[in-house]
Amino acid sequence: MLFPEANLTLVVDNLDSNLKYNLDTLANIHHYIRDKGKIEGLFAKSELDKDFRNGFWHLSIERFFALSDYHKTTPNESLLHFESDLLIFPNFPFSEISLHKNLIWCKYNQSRDVGSLYFSPNFQESNWLCSEIFDRINRNPHHTDMTILNE
Repeated sequence: MLFPEANLTLVVDNLDSNLKYNLDTLANIHHYIRDKGKIEGLFAKSELDKDFRNGFWHLSIERFFALSDYHKTTPNESLLHFESDLLIFPNFPFSEISLHKNLIWCKYNQSRDVGSLYFSPNFQESNWLCSEIFDRINRNPHHTDMTILNE
């Protein structure tokens, strides 16, 4: 394992027993259970294309709710999320990122940011971001996670 000191947690919405068995030695597993009323109510207001890449826009937004759900189990610890297709090299600045006291993510362009790498110093910040996501989608049903992060 490239980062043996890292405490890895895989957040899943489908707790497959084969997955759990195969990953138990590599990572903790957190089972995210969607609050159907809350999430479906939010997405009912959304004007995003629900069929695009099997619900890509809704899933990319919901990941922040899943991360916050996990983060409430370790509220005073920081959380660093990587999308599964990111390549992390041995010189990744883990220690520098962990010093931050605010939320961090990446800039994409002038009007969009991206959550492929996302840092939250504590649950309070993760929960705040989820509240902002709700508020902004309620005000603008065309918002994506990228436009909300940019704001």
